[in-house]
Amino acid sequence: MILIISKEKRQAASAAEILHYMGILAYPATPSSALSEISTVYRSALIINPQSLPDVKDYLRRIHTYVGSMPVFGISDSGVPEDISHLFFKCYSKAFSPKIAVDMMISLRDNNIDTPGTYRLAGIDASVYENTVRWFDKPLLLTYTEAMILRFLIRTYPNPVSAEKIIKYAFNPAKAPEPSCIRTHLSVMNKKFRSLTDINLTFSVPKQGYILKTPEILSEANTR
Repeated sequence: MILIISKEKRQAASAAEILHYMGILAYPATPSSALSEISTVYRSALIINPQSLPDVKDYLRRIHTYVGSMPVFGISDSGVPEDISHLFFKCYSKAFSPKIAVDMMISLRDNNIDTPGTYRLAGIDASVYENTVRWFDKPLLLTYTEAMILRFLIRTYPNPVSAEKIIKYAFNPAKAPEPSCIRTHLSVMNKKFRSLTDINLTFSVPKQGYILKTPEILSEANTR
């Protein structure tokens, strides 16, 4: 996941929507709300117009206090000023676009850093650069929406997540469904996965939410 940070929430939402369209999980936040939102679920962050922050160095220090060395990118139409550009993993001097998103992923990959857009777990590969979601060599034939839900469950594994959190992070806010729809999506996903493996893809933890039913989870359940 990528956390998009901007004083202008509309700017952050626009960048997050571009990433979402590409199949990459992203969430928009203001500088203040980002500090409570940031977690290890995010693989990187992008700050739009960082020069507008009162103290960029201190702000980045606070981010890294929460998430260690997670890479933070900077972007500004007019260019990130040289006196702060060195504080970022990489900076861009154009409006955010799919091309910049791809460059971010390539830059991280080339530096052997976990890359947004890569979603793999227990034989499942839902990475955005693959033609289809697969379980080993078998296609799962998930829809775009189902794939986004799966990607979020992969990123949050092994923690159960509520339907409300799935809606918050795996859906475009303008197209957010009712919580009851998540149960329907997961039921269809389970059916598709069951046709290949004879087991469900997910299960529900009472009062906590949904989690992927990996061999690890099954093994833990059998030893209780």
